[in-house]
Amino acid sequence: RREREREKEEDEMPKTSTTYYTSEHASLAAAQEEKKNQQLYIYQCKYTGKHALVTDVSLYALPKRRTDDSSVLDMAEHHTKLYLTEGGVKRIRRTSDGKVEKQFRLVLGDLPVAYTSEQNGKVLYIMKDSVKEYTPKDVTYGERNLPPCIQV
Repeated sequence: RREREREKEEDEMPKTSTTYYTSEHASLAAAQEEKKNQQLYIYQCKYTGKHALVTDVSLYALPKRRTDDSSVLDMAEHHTKLYLTEGGVKRIRRTSDGKVEKQFRLVLGDLPVAYTSEQNGKVLYIMKDSVKEYTPKDVTYGERNLPPCIQV
């Protein structure tokens, strides 16, 4: 009976623990929190609606290429997941300077969406008007987004 009482007393006693928190822990915690809050941008083909790519940067924030107004995405700097397949090599002669440019096309089905300037290049050029940002249906068709004449 005494053993049971001792076990009961031990279970009721509060447990204590010691946690050490240093500046190194603070920077690691901040990095983990930033990683959790990092927004992903999902883009789909403007014409077929299929997923094209996911990245951690908005295409509107990327620089534009002067020759064809495509968005320049440095995949070494930004996390990117591509749902594109290789579409062969396309050679284009620019009328402005007469130089021949070699593009390694990335396609979705038969439609070109992006290209790189070298085989397996880390700089991706996303063609103008080829993708649009994905918006979930609950955001698109929610009551807040309905015209005033349809809202209940």
